Amino acid sequence: MVSSVKRIIIDPRCRINYASYYIEGLRSLFGSNLIKFECLKDIKGMIGNGIAAIIISNNKEKRVFFDYIDADSIDEEMYIWADAYGKVNLSSTDVHRDKIVPMGPNFGVSLWNPISTIIRCLKNYSVIRYDGCNSDNLSLISFLRDYAYMFIRRKRYNYYHRYTDEEQRGYVFSLSTLWWGGGMFITTNKYRSDFIHLCKQHMDEFEGGFFYVNCAEKESKEYSKYKTEFHDIIYKHRMSMSDYDKRSRKSWFVFSTPSVNRCHGWKLGEYLCEGKAIVSTPLTNVMPGHFEKGVHYLEVNSLQEMEEAIIRLRDDAELVERMKKNAFQYFNEWVSPEASVKHVLDKAGICY
Repeated sequence: MVSSVKRIIIDPRCRINYASYYIEGLRSLFGSNLIKFECLKDIKGMIGNGIAAIIISNNKEKRVFFDYIDADSIDEEMYIWADAYGKVNLSSTDVHRDKIVPMGPNFGVSLWNPISTIIRCLKNYSVIRYDGCNSDNLSLISFLRDYAYMFIRRKRYNYYHRYTDEEQRGYVFSLSTLWWGGGMFITTNKYRSDFIHLCKQHMDEFEGGFFYVNCAEKESKEYSKYKTEFHDIIYKHRMSMSDYDKRSRKSWFVFSTPSVNRCHGWKLGEYLCEGKAIVSTPLTNVMPGHFEKGVHYLEVNSLQEMEEAIIRLRDDAELVERMKKNAFQYFNEWVSPEASVKHVLDKAGICY
C-alpha cells in the first residue's frame, strides 16, 4: 500500500539525542527521502522540549509535536500550535486533554554514521542560524555535542530491538548514574541502592553500581559524601556501551525506577525494547495502552516487596520468560518508535 504522506518537515531546533527516537519512527514508516529539516517560521526560539514536525498528506498539512522532556508539564504554546501532542512524561491530570497522546518511555538512538552525523549537524546548524529560526544565541559547541553523543554513547535502534535468550540465571547487572538534586538521594538513588544490595544478598552474581559524576560536586554540597556511602559500588569511569549492553542482556531480570523529575527513564524504554523481566517502583506518569502490574512488570512499594520480587524471579524461570514476552509485545504495540509516531499521527487525523 502506497502511503499518502508526501513530505515531512522537521524543525532542526530540537535536542537531536532525544528527538532521534521519533525521527527513527518517521524514517521507518515513510523512508528518509520524505524527511526535510526546515525552520517552521511560526515557532519562535529554540524548541528544547520536543520535536515539531509538519506532515503533508493528501494535500493537507498537519502539525505534530513529540514532547520528550523529563518534566510532566505541557508546553502550552506548542499544544496550541499542534494538531496532536505526543507526551512521554504525561501526568494523569492531563491525559484527557483533546490533543494529548501518551507515548511512554523513549531513549536515544543513533541515526547516521559518524561522518553523516557531523554533516547533518552542520547543515541543521546552518539552517537554524541563517534561515530565520531566531536562535542567534545557539552555541555550535553545544549543538555539536548533542549530535556527537548519538554515535559516541548510543547505538542504532536495531541494536537494542532484539528479543534474545541471553539471560543467565542467577546473574543480575544494574549500573546507573548517581544523580543529584531534586531529592534524588532519597528516591531514585536509594531505590537503586536497595535493589543492588538485595541482589548481592540473594543472587549468585551481581555486577554494577553507580557511575560517579565528578562535576556534580560543584552543583551539590552533599554529593561528595555519597562517594563514601557507596564506595563499594562506585564506578569512576563510564562503561562502554558494548560492555553495558552485554551485561544487561545477560541479566536474569532488571530494575527500573522513575528518574529525574520522576520521569520515565531511558532504561525503562530500553528494557521493554529488549524484552526484559522488569522489577519497578510505582510509575508516576501515564503509560499508553494497558501496562499491567504482574503482567508486564512486577511493582514494588517497599524494601520487603522488592526482596520478595527478586526471590520470586530468581526461582521462577517460567515467570521470567512470560514477563519477557509480555514486555516485548507491549513495546512493539505501544512504545516503539513506529508505534509512538503512529498513535500521534492517528490523533492528528493523518492517513498513512
